Amino acid sequence: MNRISRFLPLTLFILLLAVASVQASDFQKAKVVALEKMDTKPKGGTDAPLASHTKTYRMELELGDTVYTCRAEVHGDFDLEALQGKEVDAKVQGKTVLIKRGNRILKYPILTRKKAGM
Repeated sequence: MNRISRFLPLTLFILLLAVASVQASDFQKAKVVALEKMDTKPKGGTDAPLASHTKTYRMELELGDTVYTCRAEVHGDFDLEALQGKEVDAKVQGKTVLIKRGNRILKYPILTRKKAGM
């Protein structure tokens, strides 16, 4: 029993590192090729943040040989305009694009897909 209790934490730690490295490797470098700020219309009667604190963007992201057009809504001081023309870590998951920024993963719905260079 003593031998098992000594090796169990080490085994769990190694397993956790393996899972974390697999999840991190799923992300690829993608380039933000276009970013357009959209007009946001005030929404009433909900618990949603005030429209003045919400920004909506139309973002085109080139990942591999495909350009994905996404709708991104950000709240507060979070600003996507700094990403224009830069590379980000991203991956496609179903009908959404996941973008890694620091220790956060942002999830944006895909509106359209097209081949790059078209």
